Amino acid sequence: MAKNTGVAAFALAQAGRLDEAEEASRSVLAISTYDMDAMRALATVHLARQRLQEAIDLFDTLIRLNPKDAYAHFGRGTALLDLGKPNQSLPSLEQAVTLRRDIYQYHAVRGLALLQAGDYPKGFSECRWAIHRQLPRPCKFPFWQGSSLYGKRLMLDDDEGIGDAIQYIRYAAFAKAQGAEIIVGCREQTESLLQSAPGVDKVVTRPSDIQDCDFQCPMTHLPYYFRTAVDTIPWYGPYLAASPDQQKRWEMISRAPGRRIGLVWAGNPKHKNDHRRSCSAALLAKLLDVPNTSFVNLQIGKRDGDELPGLENVIDPTRKIVDFGDTAGILTHIDLLISVDTSTLHLAGAMGRPAWLLLPYHTDWRWAVSPDRSPWYPSVRLFRQKAPDDWDTVISGVRAALLQTVSQRRMPE
Repeated sequence: MAKNTGVAAFALAQAGRLDEAEEASRSVLAISTYDMDAMRALATVHLARQRLQEAIDLFDTLIRLNPKDAYAHFGRGTALLDLGKPNQSLPSLEQAVTLRRDIYQYHAVRGLALLQAGDYPKGFSECRWAIHRQLPRPCKFPFWQGSSLYGKRLMLDDDEGIGDAIQYIRYAAFAKAQGAEIIVGCREQTESLLQSAPGVDKVVTRPSDIQDCDFQCPMTHLPYYFRTAVDTIPWYGPYLAASPDQQKRWEMISRAPGRRIGLVWAGNPKHKNDHRRSCSAALLAKLLDVPNTSFVNLQIGKRDGDELPGLENVIDPTRKIVDFGDTAGILTHIDLLISVDTSTLHLAGAMGRPAWLLLPYHTDWRWAVSPDRSPWYPSVRLFRQKAPDDWDTVISGVRAALLQTVSQRRMPE
């Protein structure tokens, strides 16, 4: 009876029904202390709720009971990675992959840990393998795997988030330099923006309309095929821009008095790390009394009760923003973007516009290799939490830097 209930508790945990899983697993463990399925269920709940040390303790017990429990090694490594300890997480993740090479999630998380640790070649290789294995549908054209592109037609798929597409579209120029025609398949809201990238010949929002290509490739595979390491991240200057019409459409922003500061405080609420990376409008509102400034609200997808106050020095163009081409047009006319980790921040970096990135204590791998600058975007300055959830210290540092910038009448750095 307890065994069957333990299995059921683990199934609930894997289905994301965390309250039910926790109650069921604790009930089983009260009767059968070492029911391994119930332990896996409770450890999974701890991991999902970021009770990371409790998760590690349970996964350690599971490994002692069965050293070949791949899930326990995977869970332990994931918890250590969530604690910001990628190097410590790797032995556990490597053991999980060794025991179950067929589970793409294990490879994906190991790849992220390698990237977080700064081992880009191995990290991109592992992520590429995992992404390839989890594709939900057969590819329409053969996968490009680094072969000659001379005289070929290559379609680049926007396979992850918008920020990823903005980050990786820089590689289109490398593929173009090999003699290829470059077609980009993307979302409608990035169509006009990605058309501005060097090397891009055509952008489509319905890749199914393309009937003739030699190869296709997810954008997230490109760093691997172009052998990217931390010290070889390609940057030859800004590579995305607003069209002249989009710049003109938003030129009224340039007439706002003082320094013009864009603000973004939250990303996509469906993102698995949103609880860490997003903050509140109330926190950024602490900047609004900095003298000689005008603030531009660039927060798309506002949340109930989480808005900037309607002050005289706050401009809100968001209702008229149609796509990321419009966002690029606005960024052209502001002096500085202050943002959490969002696609708008990626866009400012790709345009070479000054931006200050507000980061949680445990950051995405892109921001892990340098304390205050990004090797991906030289114009982006990083402001990090000193402790988990400590946004107040971040905002205090940003406010001090902004006061200094405004008082010295110099461009933001």
